[in-house]
Amino acid sequence: MKIAPVALISTVIATADAVSFRELVDRATGRDRDRSAAETETAAETETAAADDREGAAVDVDANRELRQGNCWGNNLPVAAWHPNYSLAWPDGRCQFTVDCNSPAYASELACCKAAYAGQVSGTCLKNLPSPPTTSPTDAGASGLYYPDYYTAWPDAGCITTRPIPSGRPTYSTMLACCKGAYGGQASGKCLSMLPSPPTAAPAGSSGTADFFYPDYDTAWPDAG
Repeated sequence: MKIAPVALISTVIATADAVSFRELVDRATGRDRDRSAAETETAAETETAAADDREGAAVDVDANRELRQGNCWGNNLPVAAWHPNYSLAWPDGRCQFTVDCNSPAYASELACCKAAYAGQVSGTCLKNLPSPPTTSPTDAGASGLYYPDYYTAWPDAGCITTRPIPSGRPTYSTMLACCKGAYGGQASGKCLSMLPSPPTAAPAGSSGTADFFYPDYDTAWPDAG
């Protein structure tokens, strides 16, 4: 007779424990679901923010590219100027009046040629000027500089003023000075004969001598003067 109440009590306790355990499981599972949902929502928000950042960066890059293509950086309006044309080969290079953000700007075509094509041997840039400078002065003797012509054989050589003057070549203020300094021992007398008023072989005068000195190559070396 005492066993039944005990069994009933055990059944009630077991049922209560089962209900409590189920509640605990449900609560734990619910918390896990809530945590997972929160994490998913946070990840979605993070991805959305990253996408917005990427889109904004793309817009900035496009805007900057438009600024560069329009006329460099800054808020100033594009201004046309003289620019070197770097798309051409160096010997064919010249300056053009345009808007360009990838080359230096100059106020005049001459300034552009002098700065951007200073060492251009072909002279293409300068030749394209409205009034290009001549390659050599009109008056070859305008500067008064004469120098010996070492490219011509000694007996036939004289002093010249052709530009440009070769590097290291001695120069003289007059042709006579050049002949005396560079061709003093020239037996042919070619240099002196090229003077506007060349001296005669035997100048007229009481002394019968020239007005300058030169070595006497017709006399033996020990006795010459």
